[in-house]
Amino acid sequence: MAVWRLGSEDPRLWGFFNRNLRADSLDRSGPGLLQRLRRPVGATDVDYIGEGEVLDILSGPQSGRIDLTLDHPDQLISEENYAVLPTSYVVRKLGVAPKTVVLTFDDGPDETYTPQVINILKRENVPAAFFVVGENAENNVPLLRQLYDDGYEIGNHTFSHSTLPV
Repeated sequence: MAVWRLGSEDPRLWGFFNRNLRADSLDRSGPGLLQRLRRPVGATDVDYIGEGEVLDILSGPQSGRIDLTLDHPDQLISEENYAVLPTSYVVRKLGVAPKTVVLTFDDGPDETYTPQVINILKRENVPAAFFVVGENAENNVPLLRQLYDDGYEIGNHTFSHSTLPV
């Protein structure tokens, strides 16, 4: 048994307390108990890298693999070695820009208002981000192209802007 800081232990640990850990009884203790010991599942918690409000998911949980060594004749598990470590989500945080405000425009592009907004932004030399709705983008491809060519950030704001479940 190993002792870890509370919350950082291998979560499989709790399924093995107060059980006979002889290999021959593990398979009788419940379906897949020995298999669970050999295949630790990746955690669903998140390891963050960096700072900021923009999130970039670098990887998701991956199962690991443990090689077991059994003592004979008792068939006790005498050693385990991680051949592949299980992983959790790894998310990079981006976008730290102290003392910076970002103007965002949602739901366009709109053939009437977006050109007016672009002209003001250009005149004042102000960067901005446009969160476009797919239907509007599809109907205003030249405007979307102008936003891109002018160097504005463009984000997806759903395709039809229907009410999304919470």
